[in-house]
Amino acid sequence: MYEFENDDMIDFEGVELQGYVESTYDELVDIFGDPTIGDDMTDAKWVLQFKMPLDEGYSEDCEYVTATIHKEDEWDDDNIPDGIYRWHVSGFDEDAVHCVRTVMGADEEV
Repeated sequence: MYEFENDDMIDFEGVELQGYVESTYDELVDIFGDPTIGDDMTDAKWVLQFKMPLDEGYSEDCEYVTATIHKEDEWDDDNIPDGIYRWHVSGFDEDAVHCVRTVMGADEEV
């Protein structure tokens, strides 16, 4: 599993949609902590930076991968999912989705 930070100081300007994960809001909170931006699921966004090793050995060489997890559209009181939702995962490349899915234990394509 990759080490990661959930921090509002991570630069995520210029990230683009890379894929999706299906999860409940509560599961995302359990795994990644409270949303980085927003107070609840109506405006939640996680801004994450993963430390991804470049090889399987004991090398300290790594790459830092930025990812955001966020909702697709605006929700109102009548449009908040009670269960599983298809969350957007954005990043600078597809490594963002790989890191999010790996930490969630959900490597399959959504």
